[in-house]
Amino acid sequence: MSVSHPDRVFLNLAVDLARQAWRFGDTPFGSVLVAADGMILFTDRNRTVTDSSPLLHPEFTIAEWAVANLSAQERSACTVYTSGEHCPMCAAAHGWAGSGRIVYASSSTQLAAWIVQEQNMNASPIAPLPVQDVVPDIIVDGPDEELSDEVRRLHRTPFEQDQSLVGGRQPRHVDVLHYDPAWPGRFEAERDRILTALGTTAIRVEHIGSTSVPGLAAKPVIDINVSVEDVDDHTAFVPSLTDAGYEIRVTEPGHVMFRTPASDVHVHLCNAGSSWERRHPLFRDWLRDSGPQNLADREAYGELKLSLSGRTWEDMAVYNDRKGPLIAEIMARAEKWAEATGWHLCPQP
Repeated sequence: MSVSHPDRVFLNLAVDLARQAWRFGDTPFGSVLVAADGMILFTDRNRTVTDSSPLLHPEFTIAEWAVANLSAQERSACTVYTSGEHCPMCAAAHGWAGSGRIVYASSSTQLAAWIVQEQNMNASPIAPLPVQDVVPDIIVDGPDEELSDEVRRLHRTPFEQDQSLVGGRQPRHVDVLHYDPAWPGRFEAERDRILTALGTTAIRVEHIGSTSVPGLAAKPVIDINVSVEDVDDHTAFVPSLTDAGYEIRVTEPGHVMFRTPASDVHVHLCNAGSSWERRHPLFRDWLRDSGPQNLADREAYGELKLSLSGRTWEDMAVYNDRKGPLIAEIMARAEKWAEATGWHLCPQP
């Protein structure tokens, strides 16, 4: 079985967890345990630095959790999604736990090459064996070409030396409000401003995020997705958006984010044709639909955000991380819906 769009939902969450580990100074690994029905059972990130233990790999922790909380039959039906292929220690734990399929964004062979060639470091003291050399009968799929490149860039640049968050961590008070029908009009005004600044460099401009879903409670922040040919070519858009009054806030693999000085508009740059470009409008369109499950997901997502409202977060990334597991579960249903209905990104004029 190859890596599918539904697989990428959980792989994206695993990579987000790896990015979270990276922000805290840990090696960037993240993993997600998913039941046969698509429910997320457990998530974890690498904690070898923050908790000072070389054994705290997320895949190992997942195996321990599964043994303690699931029956053998339940474990065998699960899938582990991870940003990087299991090391031999974690593969052995997975095998002894009797867990099911493994899907990884990047392979051990890739990681070994990145460490030696790009970081000029010694290889791990543990041989980078493929999972199937440790657990011969396991079903394994990966790597994923797009996501493995994101993982490579995380491994390439230690967070403490990186300028990912321009201006560093910034505490932010979050208030979630009832839907405001003025939000779409604000998007249209910002869309015109972006297109004036970028011209044909902007291949697609989409209103995304909660303010794009009628009836959904949201932070009063307009999120906009802008697709470009090469998001790593900052010269193609950074000067133009800066001149238009936007401030650059985030630069990370596959994603650059600008915001207004008042932080009430976030402009996300991504590659045309990427999973980032696809998944945000799909999430929006799923929540906009009027089916019973769509409505249930919209209500659950709104309730989660309201539960996180009214407090100050050390950084917006921390707030967003709290929403990750539910978003992934909703996205898994959205992907099935997309396949059943033939959903796709419509061409823009």
